[in-house]
Amino acid sequence: AHATALATCWVVLALVAPALAHVAINQAVPVNQGSEIARLQREAVNHAWDIPRQHTMRAFYAQNPQWADSAPLTGAFH
Repeated sequence: AHATALATCWVVLALVAPALAHVAINQAVPVNQGSEIARLQREAVNHAWDIPRQHTMRAFYAQNPQWADSAPLTGAFH
């Protein structure tokens, strides 16, 4: 009787509870598929190359004023 109760507790704690938690979390917090996340990241990076350099540097200097006195960039980003 005790072994059956312990085995039942083990099954519930080791198998059933994690499975139910997984389903509940997936329902509560939907997450995009990996391919969708990769596509969105790739589009964001590719879009960044189209932003004018002065706009990018102005935003950078606003957040990092210690670099505002650095020499201006010449040529392309590398």
